[in-house]
Formats: sequence, structure tokens, C-alpha cells
Amino acid sequence: IARTRVFFYGRFTDWFTTLLRVGATNNGNVRFEQVYADFSWRNFTLRVGQWYLNLFQEQFLSPDSTLTINPSAVGGVFDGGQVQGAQVWWDLPKTRFQLATSNGARSAFAEVGTPAVADIAFSARVQTILGDSGYARFSTGSSFRGEGVAVLFGASGHYQIGGGGDAPGVEIAQGSTDLSLEYQGFNLHTSIGISWVDAPDEDPLATLGFVTQGGIFIFDWTELYLRFEALASESKTESGVRNQTPLFTGVTGGFNQYFWPERGIRLQADCVYYPTGTEGTLITPNANAGLLLAPDSQWSFRVQLNLPF
Repeated sequence: IARTRVFFYGRFTDWFTTLLRVGATNNGNVRFEQVYADFSWRNFTLRVGQWYLNLFQEQFLSPDSTLTINPSAVGGVFDGGQVQGAQVWWDLPKTRFQLATSNGARSAFAEVGTPAVADIAFSARVQTILGDSGYARFSTGSSFRGEGVAVLFGASGHYQIGGGGDAPGVEIAQGSTDLSLEYQGFNLHTSIGISWVDAPDEDPLATLGFVTQGGIFIFDWTELYLRFEALASESKTESGVRNQTPLFTGVTGGFNQYFWPERGIRLQADCVYYPTGTEGTLITPNANAGLLLAPDSQWSFRVQLNLPF
């Protein structure tokens, strides 16, 4: 079993709710992935505890709701992961503003990616919807036949400094922008991310990542999808010499066969091909995603049964 997650929800009043998420991956480790409380008043919500930091929209969906079997490898580089701290958001009819302070991206938990622990971190996101749908329309990566047009545009920013331990004084700044479109069984999503890392005794490192994916239902319950991703990094010495890491690219193609769409029960299958190696890049190997540390190209075939209950 690639991953198992158990959710416990609590609604004590209209303004006070809680969530606890316990998860395990195929290595057998069991951990508290999320535990937080939400306090709501009018159009404002305050979240305190351990929660997901939305820095790269392509990574935001729960694993049982993604278009593909796994999110992209590039998205894992920019993923905010689980953090500890506080977040407040302000909901308008079609626009949402979020502000957060935490202990650094992926510091509490992330399935892939290196923890970036910070003394202090600040994050912000704004997103707006065009069309008649609400945010729930984008809670899954698919768009079923019969659904009208909906567009989601968003932008995120993040800054953190410190960390102590093995990474004192590390400064990280990153941003992303994303666009999602859904209409009548067709969906298209694109995310672009950029980051800048300045660590003591190391040259500043700039990274640019790109992910685009789309799906279409060829039958009422059968969906085909395709994804392309790329990542490039470059550092610059004090003397002006530029050092580039190898370009990473990946292509994923597959299908979803739904048996109970309302419950998300479906069979998934895909083929993943990485023309370039992962050695020397910022990509984190992930056996669950069929991605290994390798100097050359690699590919994998995967089949997965999604069984939420």
C-alpha cells in the first residue's frame, strides 16, 4: 500500500472545528501529519497547529484527489509541506487572501523534499475564481462532463531565514503563480515556481520550475491525462562565474477509470518517463513515484487503486 491516511474531524460549534490526520507510507512509518484547530468569524478564519502550507498549487490536492497517481517531482521542490504555526485567511465571494507564519517549509512533514527549518517564516497567497463555481470545484484534479466553465488563478510568496543546527543563517525566498481551467470534462493546470537560496559559505542558488498537465474524459467515467515538467538551477560565484545544474525533465501519461466518482473510487494507471537523470539536480528521489537517484534516463509503469471510505 503506497500510502494510508486516517482523518478525524471535529465540529464543536459553527466557529470552532478541528482536524487530525494520521498517515503511513509503504516504509511502515506512522506519523501525525496534520493536527490543527480553525476559528471562524464572518469572512475570516484563523488556523493554529500543524497544517499544510500552500506554496505550489499543483501539490495542494490530497493524494486521493489528484489527477495523476503522484504529483510532479518538480512540484516537490517548491512544495510547502506540513508546517507548525498560524494562518489567517479572508474570504470574499470570488477571492481569498492568506497570510501565515511558521517554522519553515516542510519542517513538520513532507512525503518528499528536504525540510527547510527556519527561525521564522512568512507566507502569503492570493487566489481568485472566474465563473459560477466556488473553491470546492477545484478540490479535485478532474473536471467531469456536465460541469460548466471555471477558472482559478493564484500567486504565492514565501520568505524564511535561520534554522540553526546544520543550516544557520540560511535565507530562502520563493514565489509561484498558477492557472487552472475546468470545463465539460476537460481540465488544464499550469504552475510556475522560482526560488532563491542563500546559505553561508555557499553561492546563492536560483531555481526555476514548470509543470503543466491536462486531462479529458473520453467517456463519462474514463479520463486520459498528460503531464510535462522541467526544472533548472543556477548559482553565481562572487567572480561572476555561472554554474548550472543539469536540466531535469519528465513526461507522464495515463488514465483514470472511475467506478464511484462521488466517492473518488477509481483505478489509475500511468507511464512515467524522465529523459534526464536526477543526479546533480534538486529533485528528491521517491520510490512511491517511481523516481530513483540515477545519472541517466528512467521510466516506470504504475497501477493504483484509490479506495477512500
